[in-house]
Amino acid sequence: RNKPLLDGQDKPIGFHLHYFSFSSPQLLLDMNPVVGNASLIAKFGSDAHITLTEVERIRCHLEYAFAQISSTPANEQRACTMKNFQHYIENSQFPSHEDVSNHQCRKPCFIDSTGRACAVAYLLQTSGETKLALEINEAHQHSAIGEIATDPKFGQRLS
Repeated sequence: RNKPLLDGQDKPIGFHLHYFSFSSPQLLLDMNPVVGNASLIAKFGSDAHITLTEVERIRCHLEYAFAQISSTPANEQRACTMKNFQHYIENSQFPSHEDVSNHQCRKPCFIDSTGRACAVAYLLQTSGETKLALEINEAHQHSAIGEIATDPKFGQRLS
């Protein structure tokens, strides 16, 4: 396809998750560079991330993102995307950051060496865009969604 993968509300899928995505290596103190630790504070009343595993932190963050974007009325396409996103969160098979040498920083991973995909890659795969997900991974495995969106080859389809 040469047009963006839309969510049914005429917004590209990456538009929604970009707001909640990682941007360059982030210190573990912040779950997300845009919303910070809002997901942790909303769920636990404080920055309880120090006692959570990485999977628990990611799941909490994605549950928060899901709650924020699920209030938009859904047509059939958006409902399917949201169902897939919810399944992704429930399954909690997030990519491992095995290529990160500095464990004090957080770095995104589009698809890891075992095939586990980030939320955006997963949504691309479940919408029939597996080839696009693999192409993005080849060029931007450890790039934030915002960085991928600036690549002319992928930007129009994700940003």
